[in-house]
Amino acid sequence: DGGVDAAQSSVDPADPATWTRSVVYQGGDEGISTYRIPGATLTDAGTLLVFAEARSLSPLDLDPRRLVVRRSTHGGSTWSDNILVAAEGFEPECDHTDPVPVSLDSGEVRVLFRACGRLVSAVSLDDGETWQEYEALQVTDTGDLGPDAMETVRPGPGHGIVLRSGDAQGRVVVSGDTEEDGTTKTLLLLSDDGGDTWRVGAQHASADGEGPDPDETALVELEDALVRHTRRNKAALLVPCLVSELERPALLKICEELAKVPY
Repeated sequence: DGGVDAAQSSVDPADPATWTRSVVYQGGDEGISTYRIPGATLTDAGTLLVFAEARSLSPLDLDPRRLVVRRSTHGGSTWSDNILVAAEGFEPECDHTDPVPVSLDSGEVRVLFRACGRLVSAVSLDDGETWQEYEALQVTDTGDLGPDAMETVRPGPGHGIVLRSGDAQGRVVVSGDTEEDGTTKTLLLLSDDGGDTWRVGAQHASADGEGPDPDETALVELEDALVRHTRRNKAALLVPCLVSELERPALLKICEELAKVPY
């Protein structure tokens, strides 16, 4: 009974008074310590899919992580149990991370992520209920991005989009970030054949240690075929610690402890 039910159709995105709240993932559910790095998509059938890294032992990045998804066929009011997309790896260099889903016009749902040091994708043909074994992402054109930088591309987080306007209508777009020669780069991955093959599109490099140091990207399509590409600024994360050393000694201890955590 896919699709959004009548109760959900009265929700006005501009009016918080009409919003309702539901918990998609809760730490401790199904024996999982922590769920992190969510990515969501709405399928052609109206089903909400929310993906996450299921970190079995603790919130730390180095702990084993499997990729799971939960489905809602009632506009997010209720959710399924975990559906496995990729089993956890027990070696940090061969784990499954950073899920970025996109719902395609064909009805397929694809999720891009990292596995064992490479970009891969998994496909569902039944609205997210089951998932085929993931395969390496077929990138046919990397532009001027070197092979080492291509190997470290991290997608998302968030979701991909399918363009709905302009000359490139139907193009699948996923954002990501990488590093090359000590410089952080954000980039777009493009597919014009429904996700079968990909190429590197627009890129943006940080300013060699000055100004913003971007990563963790997100996309939205605006009117008139414009795409807005937003990014976290890693450099901004350092500011509270730098300021605290001069002005707030009590915070310096917090910064020192945070520096020990392997994010």
